[in-house]
Amino acid sequence: MATPEIGSLTAHSPQESQFVGSSSGVFFINTVRRAFGSTSREFPQPEDTLVGSEDSLQDLRSDTQASAEETPVSQWKYDPSIACVLGQAPPQQLAKDLMMVYFKVWHPLFPFLHGPTFLRAMEGLYGEGAEQTAAEGEAERREPQQHQQQQQNKRHTSTAWTAIFQCVFHLAMLITPDLPLPPSCRIQPPISSSIHTLLTPLTARHDLLSLQALLAAQLYLVATMSLRTASTVGGCMLRSMLHAGLHRCPFRYRELSASATSQHRHLRKRIFWSAYALDRYLSQALGLPLGVQDSDIDVCPPGAPEVHRPLQHLPVAGANMIGLSEEEAAAEAERTRRETPFASYVQSGKLTGEALELFHKSIYVRSVSQTSVLLLTTSVHKWWNGLDLPPPPPPAPPSSLETRETEEAPFNYTPFFTILYHHLLLLLHRPALSLPNGTPEFLSALQSCISAARHILSALNTQKDAGQAFFWPGFLSAAWMAGLVLAFACQLGQYVLPKGCAEIENCLEILGIMAGQWEPARHCQRALRVLLKAVSGGSSVTASNGTAGIENSNEMATIGHGAQQHLHTISVGEDASSVATAQPVSATNGRKKRKLELSSAETQLQDSTVDQETITESGVTGGSELFTPGEIGGQDVGWGHALGLDFNMVDLLQEGNFDSLMDLFGQQYPTF
Repeated sequence: MATPEIGSLTAHSPQESQFVGSSSGVFFINTVRRAFGSTSREFPQPEDTLVGSEDSLQDLRSDTQASAEETPVSQWKYDPSIACVLGQAPPQQLAKDLMMVYFKVWHPLFPFLHGPTFLRAMEGLYGEGAEQTAAEGEAERREPQQHQQQQQNKRHTSTAWTAIFQCVFHLAMLITPDLPLPPSCRIQPPISSSIHTLLTPLTARHDLLSLQALLAAQLYLVATMSLRTASTVGGCMLRSMLHAGLHRCPFRYRELSASATSQHRHLRKRIFWSAYALDRYLSQALGLPLGVQDSDIDVCPPGAPEVHRPLQHLPVAGANMIGLSEEEAAAEAERTRRETPFASYVQSGKLTGEALELFHKSIYVRSVSQTSVLLLTTSVHKWWNGLDLPPPPPPAPPSSLETRETEEAPFNYTPFFTILYHHLLLLLHRPALSLPNGTPEFLSALQSCISAARHILSALNTQKDAGQAFFWPGFLSAAWMAGLVLAFACQLGQYVLPKGCAEIENCLEILGIMAGQWEPARHCQRALRVLLKAVSGGSSVTASNGTAGIENSNEMATIGHGAQQHLHTISVGEDASSVATAQPVSATNGRKKRKLELSSAETQLQDSTVDQETITESGVTGGSELFTPGEIGGQDVGWGHALGLDFNMVDLLQEGNFDSLMDLFGQQYPTF
């Protein structure tokens, strides 16, 4: 029996909303109220009869006008209580350089920020502050209660933007060591012991700005492999998102349709799906249950048509075309194109979650049929075949005097998605490696894992040779799993030994590069070196009926046992290092492209036996195609002079000519 029950969403402002689900009884209360024809104000709000009162909620309802007014992003400064943990604001020029790096590499995959709004916040931070002082003087002349409410909003805005800015700067610094932050501007370690300083103020309200700050903090923790702390932050953030109703499509509710601009509704979707993707990664990396189930979500995924309209709670086929003008349809198509990398990554996270639900449920309910495995494997192949990937990035020129076109080249995500795909295949086939090694299921899965491992190494080499950063921590897990699979296959006599040893050497080289950023990479490298020594000459390998005898020392037995544990506990996309080398972004006119010097460990392994498969698919868009002019919801966009940005910002945001912007910043300007 299908019931029409839905929850209740109340939007106090475009930034803030509160949700109560139908299971609480709120829909039935409204049904009874309508039956009596009661429209009296004496009848309390259904939410007030079900949910305990909160001081913030009472303040918001007692002063509707104050709650509806958002603190302008041009009126804020660093919060001292947050800055003492995350650091002070860096110099203006360094901040602009780091900002451009972040919006080139991280933003296309996690677009939970709005580029033009971020720039307005930077304008407010590095501006002269005259407008802010005048606004404060005007606020003091208002009613005391309204002034107090605005002061609270202002403190909250400063807290959130302080966290966002510092995490953005540090995420950029991780992949551009030649842009170091001064000591006073750096996050004070260990961040895990002081994370409550962020969680306390950011979880008190369920507004978009707080969620953006929590997402920025979580992404930084993931990038630095503080995965347990990132999972803790993610748990608090997901609960805040549910309280705000972000798991429900923003186009379903009339309250959001009336109070939020199109920008805010799309931003709600981007925030939710960014959190979803990070949750899937952490759940797999830590072996934890999913934070939110797919069956609890009705938000249209990025890159897919919008099938909801206000008051249409059930999706209707072709609803995305109803009432859309030609101009609106073109804008929607452009938005879909810009979000292609984001949509592709979210889809890979969905497949990862399905794999976890299939293979890693409680032993009391776990049931893995061959049909379900085939269906999921088919979905993975279908996702990969549907990607429109561009050619892989060419090798970086050896000369430091590079062309302007090379400086402005967008970040190429082809190796990234190639690694994701083959890592997913490892996740699907790896459980079969626990079977007896003479069974057909084991032998077939092993060969599939060998192929995936070799493709992973090839993509990692492509990423390295192009001078692009190993920015995503899942790269480490991919390299480590690839090395383990190859060593395991060589030990069992199921792979050509000289070829396998050469590829393991290549894997050690890649792990050595990653070791400059993440400590776990050094442990992986040390363990894999011991395994390589064993299979290349430190042990006798005998193959009989698909089995192998292992004669080794006590040290090899210990390492082998540890490797086997890793083989069963670490899965696709697990915690990994980020970047030891990168191709930084040019952020000012005339600046030469910076290049990180490769260590001796990064020298290309000269072995003709290593197959280097060429990635020939074409298409995920990046760079300039992602950052096209965006909207700001009718706000004044005549700002930018305090930053020293030499371009016409109004023309930029109204899709005018922005050639001067290209001359200044290249093609990676944050405009969506």
